[in-house]
Order: sequence, then structure tokens, then C-alpha cells
Amino acid sequence: MYKPDFFDLIHARTLAGSVQSWPKLMKQAFKHLKPGGYFEALESAFWAWSSDGSLEDDSPYMQYLRHLNEAGEKTGRRLNVAAELMGWMKEAGFEEVTQQIFVLPLGPWAKDPAMKELGKWEYMLIPESVEAYGLRLYTQILEWKLDEAKIHLAQVRDQLLSRSVHAYSKIYVVYGRKPLLETT
Repeated sequence: MYKPDFFDLIHARTLAGSVQSWPKLMKQAFKHLKPGGYFEALESAFWAWSSDGSLEDDSPYMQYLRHLNEAGEKTGRRLNVAAELMGWMKEAGFEEVTQQIFVLPLGPWAKDPAMKELGKWEYMLIPESVEAYGLRLYTQILEWKLDEAKIHLAQVRDQLLSRSVHAYSKIYVVYGRKPLLETT
């Protein structure tokens, strides 16, 4: 479709769960960038943490994340790939590969005003996306019964709406440059 050395910049965002081979994707991006061009990928860790222990390991949300990751593994389209982006980018031949990791509160619990604002947006977004991400994977890939899946997803939403849970995720932004052509 596009010739090699065509783009100055290729940006990929939230492709986790749709890519079968990340190393292949990185190599394709490398091929289609002009020398000196940049590839940037942004992915969210498909995991959550809490610094105060308010997100328990056996909680509905942590079970949900495990189930989604299991379904991604079964389909050959992994979800929790963010921490591996940097290595794949280096293996594809990019140089000056840089990784930035941002903390994303999953509710309005943070004390820092900017983080609290981010958390407010996530507080509205995340519970609404639970079924969108999970229902098909639960029922068609993990073979849950529809009623069981909907009950569990409702428990996940309820937990995410609880102000007593101080969970966060991480956003990975990784970028690298295709080397300039050698001069002779």
C-alpha cells in the first residue's frame, strides 16, 4: 500500500488486543519510515496497582484483568504488552528509543490536583468500558455463560465506582528513530 521510506512519523495507540505480532508491526513501521523518521507507540498496562493495599489481589477488578489477559493469550492477541514495547522497538532497529511511563489514577482519590482531574475522567470512563472490553472475551473466548459474565462485570463496575479503592494503571509511551542513511 505504501512504499518503503514513506512516512516521517508513525503513531500507534491502544492496539493491544488487536496485534498478533508486535515484532512484525515494529519491523513494518521501521520499513515504511523515512531515515530519521519516528515511530511512537502508546499502550496502557492491562494491569492495576494500589499503593495503599485498597485494591486486593482477589478483587473483582483484578480477576477481570486476569480474565482479559487470559483471553488475549488464547486469541494470540495479547493485551498486557506495554512493558515490552521498548525491547521490540530496539530489536526492530530503532535507535534513541525512549520510554516514558505515566501513572493514571482510576478514580478521583489522588491528592495532586492534576492527578485528581485525570482520576475524575477515568472514574467516568472505566466503569462504562468494562462490558465493552469484557463481554465478548468472557462469553466467546473464555466460554462463560452470558448471565455469569454480566454478573461478574457488574461486580467489576461496582468496585471501580467505590471511592475506597485507590487503584492506578500505567501508560507507556515509547518512541524511537529510524537511523539516518549512511553517508559515503
